[in-house]
Amino acid sequence: MGKPAREKTAKKKPSGKNHQEKNWEKIIGCRKSVVEKMAVDFELESGTARIDARNWAIEPSIENSEACMAVVIDVLQQAKSAERVVLAEARDVEYDFDQTQMLASIARAHDRILNKDRLLSLEKLGPKECSKLLPARFKELQFLVLEILRKDPIGAYVKLKMMINKAQQLGGKTKMRQCFDPYLNDVLLPMKRMLEETEMIKAAQPYMHSFKFGDRSVYRELFKPVVRPTFMLTRYMIVPPRQGKIIDKYKITGNTNVEIYRVPGQVRNSYFITPPEFRLSEEKYAVLDAARKYLAEHRPAEAELAEPDRTREIFMNINRDLIADTARSMGVELADREVEELAVVLSRYTAGFGVLELLLADDKIQDVYINSPIGVTPVYIYHSDFEECITNLIPTR
Repeated sequence: MGKPAREKTAKKKPSGKNHQEKNWEKIIGCRKSVVEKMAVDFELESGTARIDARNWAIEPSIENSEACMAVVIDVLQQAKSAERVVLAEARDVEYDFDQTQMLASIARAHDRILNKDRLLSLEKLGPKECSKLLPARFKELQFLVLEILRKDPIGAYVKLKMMINKAQQLGGKTKMRQCFDPYLNDVLLPMKRMLEETEMIKAAQPYMHSFKFGDRSVYRELFKPVVRPTFMLTRYMIVPPRQGKIIDKYKITGNTNVEIYRVPGQVRNSYFITPPEFRLSEEKYAVLDAARKYLAEHRPAEAELAEPDRTREIFMNINRDLIADTARSMGVELADREVEELAVVLSRYTAGFGVLELLLADDKIQDVYINSPIGVTPVYIYHSDFEECITNLIPTR
């Protein structure tokens, strides 16, 4: 037997991209079809772009999903007057005015690059004498603008700066200057200035030193949505105050967590409450929402509600059976303890005062303030230990 043939390995030419950047571009490219195939339904009413995310195959979260960010930016190119964005699923996830403006600024820059300034036109990429360079430039720019900019604007900005540095290095040679100077001055540098004028890139500057391709940690710093389950009439800020320090925490009604934060630069402390209804699984949310809709259509008879003192008890009895029946019909297995938990929540939002009941159940709260403008101003409370505090609850109109 002869010696086994040596396996020949071809040496690859360095691409100039690090491993992280190549993986990021591969992921962005693979997910292109997901965004393109999605049918997006939305409505614009009273300055709010409400996007139906119930049948999405992606996570309805701008900060966690690049595909979701791309969808929202596409919507904002159509809904130019939107001041807020709501992603409607089992919960309503709402992004306020400042967060919506960050996204809208990228939508405007994207439109300006493609349509107004036409920075991707072949005549701007370089003179005819440099025609060999133009196809690669066009391909790279097209991917940057059409894909990356909508899904990862900060990544697109960092990548653009890398492209500028590379073009400046190659254009530093006298013979190559005529091929790179027009490309730099007519395309790359104007695009960089355009992105630097957006609210998104301005807000991201303090975090640029920690940015990594494919990592969305920076977006989680910039985007802090408020969440409202569809059966509630109050929005809830799920993320505690930035830079806040916990100075007290306790429980009320057994399973509701309360944390008091002191935030630098703020006069009032933050009263951060986490009701049990915000910690439910998607299956339990679905059961609650279905039960609430059924109850709204089949209200108890007036005779059953003749005694106000017994109204809550009547609703609890109805809700226990309703939750159990609804769960069975939906194929959701619930223990008796879980049925009781959901019945309490449902009673709170049918026979009670909703999430305000939890504030009223806190013995340390002396006053509750709900001020105008409704839908914008959070609920304030007066605490026996920490005086006036701002809560993480915002009533809807």
